[in-house]
Amino acid sequence: METKKVLGIIFSIIFVLAFGFALTWGIINFKKVKDGMSGTGVYTQEDVHKAYEDGYNTAISDKEGYDKLINSYRDTITTQADQISQLNSDVAVLNNANKDYKTQVSNLTAQRETLETQVETLNSVKTNNEATIAGLNKQIDELNDRVVALQGDKDKNATQIEALNTQIANLQSLNSQLQTTNELNLQTITGLNNQIASLTTQINDMTYQMQTNSTTVTALNNKIAELQKSISYYEQYIANLESGEQVVATFEFAGSVYNIQIVNKNDIVTVTTPTSTAYVIFNGWTVDGVTVDLSTYQVIANTKFVADVTYKYEVNFIVEGENYNNQIIVKDNKANIPADPTKAGYVFDYWTLDGTTEIDVTNYNITQNTNFVAKFSKLYSVIFKYEDTTISTQTVKNGNTAQAVETNSTLYKVFNGWKVNDTIIDISTYKIVADTVFVADITYKYDVTFVVEDSNYNAQVVEKILLQNCQQLQQKLIIDLSVGLSMELMLLM
Repeated sequence: METKKVLGIIFSIIFVLAFGFALTWGIINFKKVKDGMSGTGVYTQEDVHKAYEDGYNTAISDKEGYDKLINSYRDTITTQADQISQLNSDVAVLNNANKDYKTQVSNLTAQRETLETQVETLNSVKTNNEATIAGLNKQIDELNDRVVALQGDKDKNATQIEALNTQIANLQSLNSQLQTTNELNLQTITGLNNQIASLTTQINDMTYQMQTNSTTVTALNNKIAELQKSISYYEQYIANLESGEQVVATFEFAGSVYNIQIVNKNDIVTVTTPTSTAYVIFNGWTVDGVTVDLSTYQVIANTKFVADVTYKYEVNFIVEGENYNNQIIVKDNKANIPADPTKAGYVFDYWTLDGTTEIDVTNYNITQNTNFVAKFSKLYSVIFKYEDTTISTQTVKNGNTAQAVETNSTLYKVFNGWKVNDTIIDISTYKIVADTVFVADITYKYDVTFVVEDSNYNAQVVEKILLQNCQQLQQKLIIDLSVGLSMELMLLM
């Protein structure tokens, strides 16, 4: 019974509260209920306007967030473009350094090869001198043996002994000169080898630096490729974020992103004109290779504007480390060859890029800053002497051969060839690497006549070196002839 009474009280309270809420709501919203019942709608014009303002503010807030996101991506692209420009600058510095190293290595290698040629020549001369010294020692020993044999009858053979001793002294003097020359050559060879070792060390150090730079350049180029790929990604992502009424306008100048804009379709874009320099000249903007006028060009889709640029490069002609001629050349054009440079004691050969290999400048397209380096050859004096008389003087390039001089032999003067340091050489193959004197090797012959009682008993043509035997022949003839016959020895040239 009491349970029923409690439930009745609860339901009574709920009913009173519900009625009170309905009455209160009806009083507050009486106008809206009335309008609704009359068919004019539940929401007033004020409600609609307020809802519009709320929606507009929400849209503005969303647009600001959207623009903020787009701008952050644009900032990322700009930052990465700046990084690419810096990396490209670093790559250019390293490539230019390697180019300089390559030129220096080529020059040092050429110097080393010249020194090695000189060492080879001096070693050859030294070997020839040693062979000559050995031959002279043998002749000296033979002459000494003959002197010893003649000592048995000193008075009778005094003249022959004196002549032989004179020959021995002459040969010993020549021998001493050759030994002195060899000692000087050995000192020169040692000095040249030290220079070669120093050049080799420099070449190795520069080669290592070039390899290190090349490795760094490869790493930088890889980084540049990654950044360029990233920029392309962000450009595409920005485009995907845009509504159908907006597009992306990208400006590229000299291989880098210059400016990016988000614009409405059919808009005309404006951008600050890039600054031209002496080496990069801005001509205008292009789209797909066609020149456009930004003041009238309407952007209807994502568009890439590429600057039409005229590139110019600095061309230097270098002579002995100094700038001999400077030019600024439009890309893919050719430089103008300056007058051939001169250098005392040298002859100009041609222009190179590495100090060694000849370059045809008239047909060489300029695609970057370029240094042409002059290649010279050393000039040496070459003298031909015939019996202490200079019969020819020539100037010969290093490594070339001299022009042989014609000589005539006679019965009494037989020309055997040309000598350098008392060694007969082949003029046609002997390379000139220093000032050189060629001396004629001549065999002298004489008429020798033996006269007995005013009649020619015997006549011979004898080489000069054999005249020492004339007295022996005279002794033999005296024995063969009867005592008292007069004999006269006549020497006629």
